[in-house]
Amino acid sequence: MSIVAGIGNGAKHGVLVKGGEIMENLGKIKVLAFDKTGTLTVGKPMVTHIKSYDIEERELLRITAIGEGYSEHPLARAILARAEKDLGKIDEMPEESEIITGQGLKVKIEGRTILIGNRKLFLENKVSIGENVEKYLQSEEQKGQTAVIVGDTRQILGIISIADVVREDAKKLVSNLKKLGVEKIVMLTGDNRRAAKAIAEEIGLDDFYAELLPEDKVRVLKELQEKYGVAAMVGDGVNDAPALASADLGIAIGGAGTDVAMETADVVLMSDEIKKLSHAIGLSRATVNNMRQNIYFAIAVAALLLAGVLIKTVNLSFGMLVHELSVLLVVINAVRLLGYGDRGKSKKMLGI
Repeated sequence: MSIVAGIGNGAKHGVLVKGGEIMENLGKIKVLAFDKTGTLTVGKPMVTHIKSYDIEERELLRITAIGEGYSEHPLARAILARAEKDLGKIDEMPEESEIITGQGLKVKIEGRTILIGNRKLFLENKVSIGENVEKYLQSEEQKGQTAVIVGDTRQILGIISIADVVREDAKKLVSNLKKLGVEKIVMLTGDNRRAAKAIAEEIGLDDFYAELLPEDKVRVLKELQEKYGVAAMVGDGVNDAPALASADLGIAIGGAGTDVAMETADVVLMSDEIKKLSHAIGLSRATVNNMRQNIYFAIAVAALLLAGVLIKTVNLSFGMLVHELSVLLVVINAVRLLGYGDRGKSKKMLGI
C-alpha cells in the first residue's frame, strides 16, 4: 500500500517511477551525476559570437549551417537558428556527412572537406591550431561558452561561440539534494573543461568531469559507485543512454529528453523542471519510513493478539475485529503519502 501510494503521489507531481524497488532505492542515492546540456542547462543554446579567419563571417556561418543540416544536437540547432536569422532558410545539404562521437562532424560541401567540432577533431585530422586561435578559444571557454571550431583539412576557418543558460532551479536543487543527504553531486559532460568548470562553480557542484565520450561517462559512474555507493545518473539525450543504463538508477528529463533516454531510465521527470528530483528523493524516503511504520505496527498487533490468545483473553471474533481495524489503520497511514509535497506535510511525513 505504501509503494502504491508513493508511486501515485509521484505521478501526481510529474515523476514517473517504474516500480516499487526503484521507489525504495531512490532514497538510498549517495552520489548523483548530471549531464550538462539540456539537464543543468535549458538546452536552448544561442550563438553569441562568430570569429572568422581568412573568410567572411556570413560564408563561415553558411557552410557551418550546411554541415550541421543532418545533426539534431542542441549546438547544431543553435547554429541553424542563427543562420536562418542572418541568411534566410538554407536548403542545401552536405554531399557526405560523418558524425565522429565526442569530436564533431566531418562533411563534404561543394567538393570540399569541412571539419566542425572541438580540438580533438582537428588534432585527429592533423590540422594545426595556432597560438592566436588557442588563446581566443581559452578566453571564450573561460566565459562558460562552448566554442565550435570550423575548418578544412588545411587550416582553421573560424570559431562559433555558443552559450546555454543554466536552469533557474539548478542551484536550489543542488542545495536541496545536499539537505536530503546526497553525499556527492557531480556533472558529466562532453564539453570542454573551462566551460564545464564555469557551470559547475555557478551551480555549486562538488566536482565535474569534462570532455567525456558516452563510454567515459559509464566508466566514471562505475568509479563513483565503487567509492560512494548507490549512484544515479540524470540526463536527457541519446548520448546519455549508456550511462543511464549502467547507473544504479537512471533518471531522465522527460520534458526535454529523447525517447531513448526515457525508455532506458528508471525514473522519468515528466516536465523539464529538475527541481522535481528533490521531491522524488524525499518521497522515496517518506515511502520507506511509512512502510516501516506499517510493518512495525502490524507486527506489534499480531504479537499482542497472539499473547491474548495464549492467556485466553482474546477470542476469535474479537481477534478478527482487532485485526481488521489494524489493517484499516495501515491503509489510512499509507494513504497519507498521497499528501506528500503539499505545503507543511513533507517534513512531518519524513519525521523531521
